Amino acid sequence: MLVGLDVGTPPQLFTVVFDTGSNYLVLPSIQCGKPCENQKKFNHIASSTFLSLNETRNLSFITGGGVQPVIEGAFDFTANISTETVTIGNLQASEVQTWLMTNVSWGFYENPYDGIIGLGPAAINGTLMAGLIRKGLPSVFGFYLTPNTIGGAELTIGGIDETKLEAPLSYVSVPSTDKHWIIESTMISVDGTTLPTLNTTLPLIIDTGTPGMMFPNETAKAIYSLISSEIQPLDSLGSWGISCDKIETLTKDLELHFTTETGDPLSLIIPHNEINVGIFPSNPTFCQTYINSYEELCVIGTVALKHYYTVWDMNPENPRIGFSLNVSHSI
Repeated sequence: MLVGLDVGTPPQLFTVVFDTGSNYLVLPSIQCGKPCENQKKFNHIASSTFLSLNETRNLSFITGGGVQPVIEGAFDFTANISTETVTIGNLQASEVQTWLMTNVSWGFYENPYDGIIGLGPAAINGTLMAGLIRKGLPSVFGFYLTPNTIGGAELTIGGIDETKLEAPLSYVSVPSTDKHWIIESTMISVDGTTLPTLNTTLPLIIDTGTPGMMFPNETAKAIYSLISSEIQPLDSLGSWGISCDKIETLTKDLELHFTTETGDPLSLIIPHNEINVGIFPSNPTFCQTYINSYEELCVIGTVALKHYYTVWDMNPENPRIGFSLNVSHSI
């Protein structure tokens, strides 16, 4: 989901991804040359509210804005750390920690957006939400994500848009806010069928900054075995797929199962029409499917979230994520 964000004084407008998988604002700097030529660059010299923290860091993102598998070094960057005033709509936060990228690796080159604003689960000093909460804004935000064909995606900061809900919200507790929005699934099934590998508790990162899904290889293999034996690894990096002339034969829905904070069961369904994420670049006769293998993390991205209205409650006494089918869902 791309949104316009004003940074600095006077404001400089950037298109950013609101990312629950990170914490801080990340933007290209005017000090970043050719690697950042496709993005707008923040001119810190022109801003009266810019404050350098005199610190430089190197960081890596695991995923980018596309559905490619995890490739080491694809999303590495070097940034100078500073603070800035950030405005979205009629909301303004000061001293937001801003990572100004001075060099980036190849994965960033073709991004259709300028930067990333983190909405991680902890309102730690320097985050956008922490700055807004200090001004009295409720510590909650709601996402209405939609397929591209529908459009009209929406982020509500400090509240919930009840008009986008098709059913009452069901909340799942977040055990820890140390790093990610993580909730524990109790089982994964396909059209009601599961396997021992999938009938177990899994901590899932819920990430608006990731388009697809990632699971360890054995988990991905088990899920795909229940959908079709013809879905196979496409490379050594974690991509899976099937011959494009068979993609329309895949009609089974993926289900993620949870227990709500009231002890009730909750199932999030990812419909079968989401499985095709496009032609595999190096072999156009094959279509890539929605789960990539990655041993270290389980991540659920917008391929699932665009069918649900999600509420992200940062209350430190009871962090949680709420789910309701949204009014544009295709389930």
